[in-house]
Amino acid sequence: MHGLLALGSLVLITHPTARVALRHSAVLSSNLQPPTSVCSNHVAERSPLMMCLQPPPPSPPAPSVPAAATTNEATSDGAGPLLVLVDDQAGMRSAVQKYLAQSGFRCSAYPSAEAALHAMAGAPPPDAVVTDVVMPGGMDGLAFVRTLRAHPQLCAVPVVLLTAKGLTPDRIAGYAAGCSAYIPKPFDPEELVAVLRSLTANTALHRSALLGTEVSA
Repeated sequence: MHGLLALGSLVLITHPTARVALRHSAVLSSNLQPPTSVCSNHVAERSPLMMCLQPPPPSPPAPSVPAAATTNEATSDGAGPLLVLVDDQAGMRSAVQKYLAQSGFRCSAYPSAEAALHAMAGAPPPDAVVTDVVMPGGMDGLAFVRTLRAHPQLCAVPVVLLTAKGLTPDRIAGYAAGCSAYIPKPFDPEELVAVLRSLTANTALHRSALLGTEVSA
């Protein structure tokens, strides 16, 4: 028997009585084995190359302000320290107010220092004030702090400056104006909550000392 093999073409087999034309794929079909998958041979090994080829898991969207660590929302019956928040940016003001409320504070928010001062006039002093520094069109945060420090009923209220101005001269100016804490943006909301809890706890201690009462834990 004589034959001529050409891959992908025909196999011509010479026979004493006849010539039969068969496709090469049909002749070799019984002898061919399915190719072994590279992935199946290396699944157990998990080589670095194969791991790099795996599609990365989708990243969850990062919220501008993460969910509060605690879920104790401020109640309308007066539970939780009272805060005054001042920020001219509505989105930031709303997000911070919501986070502080979820963290157990009662928080009143205002778009300007003038609006906050008007609301605090004649009302019981808040336990702390959180304010931005740069607020175009009105009183800035530093002037707001100096106004509070000169006010006979509001001079002892702790003030936290929450601002994008984070250079050392900016911090020095904030403390010189009379702020109690200076937190630059972008900030960690948990740090803000920790600072406020410390300041409001100290405020409660001072008030109880003046009144001769004890502070409940």
